[in-house]
Amino acid sequence: MNVFLDTNIFLNFYDYSSDRLIELQKLDALLASGELTVYLPSHVICEFRRNRERCIAEALKKLRGLNVNFSYPQFCQEYPEYGEVRELQRSFEEGLSNLLEKVGTDIIKRDLQADKTVKSFFDKAKLLDCPEPLVIRATRRIDIGNPPGKSGLGDAINWECLLENADEGDIHFIADDKDYVSAIDRNLFKDVLLDEWADKKKGKLHYFKTLSGFLTQHYPNIDIESEQEKAELIFALASSSSFADTHQVVRKLRQFNSFNNGQAKSIVEAAVRNDQVGWIATDYDVADLLTSVIEGREEIFDREHLVQLKILEGPIRRQPSEEFDDDIPF
Repeated sequence: MNVFLDTNIFLNFYDYSSDRLIELQKLDALLASGELTVYLPSHVICEFRRNRERCIAEALKKLRGLNVNFSYPQFCQEYPEYGEVRELQRSFEEGLSNLLEKVGTDIIKRDLQADKTVKSFFDKAKLLDCPEPLVIRATRRIDIGNPPGKSGLGDAINWECLLENADEGDIHFIADDKDYVSAIDRNLFKDVLLDEWADKKKGKLHYFKTLSGFLTQHYPNIDIESEQEKAELIFALASSSSFADTHQVVRKLRQFNSFNNGQAKSIVEAAVRNDQVGWIATDYDVADLLTSVIEGREEIFDREHLVQLKILEGPIRRQPSEEFDDDIPF
């Protein structure tokens, strides 16, 4: 599945937004698993870096503007609740001051949780270059009145970058930007852009205004901790240095009920590329894991890989009761 996130989706995590940071962390976990390809035009990174401070400054202004130092009529002072309310005010003001101090330190260090998540996401996404000829095409697009670009050159650059570099086929486009939406219904994408994508990329563009909307439709039950654990175990399988380590990792992987296509491909590739996995592919536990991730979706794998692992030939498996503590394949 191919995905694009407009710059404003990332900047929302530094402002008052309906999307929570956990949504980006979920997408980051899916990206790590190989389930998604997220296109990241280099101009998106430039836009993000240029606007991060502005978004934070606006959010801090609102936060600092919180004021509970209300005045009370004299007759309120005769009641015990007055003292309780005043104490709550003092406690709030002290807590807000401490919060602003800590947040301010992390902002300067670029150590907010949002900073860490966005960096992790950018590191995994597929970077697309935006060279000068592409910028010239984006400028011409605006000059002749073609969307997107009424609000500036950035959207036109990103759109041209996707048209130039994205694979043919469908794309899931996540953005809350008026430059992309229909004048008839703001929940719909502009017809002219949908047609342009269909003509040039031979696929459909699926539009979402929010990241949470995309995840709710396609990954409603994703468990971020589970996905992260799978990613770590698959990496351990690919880098296993002994048969014993392979059996140990496989035992943990078999505890999961399902793997997405990206994870399944990574498991098979680990068996093909790492002899410490491939040489024992017919051992009961390894063969069982490989068979479980392959059966029913054989078409997504390289057939040569399946032949190499003897999965299509029906591997001779050891019995489950046998121990897997040997370090030689015979």
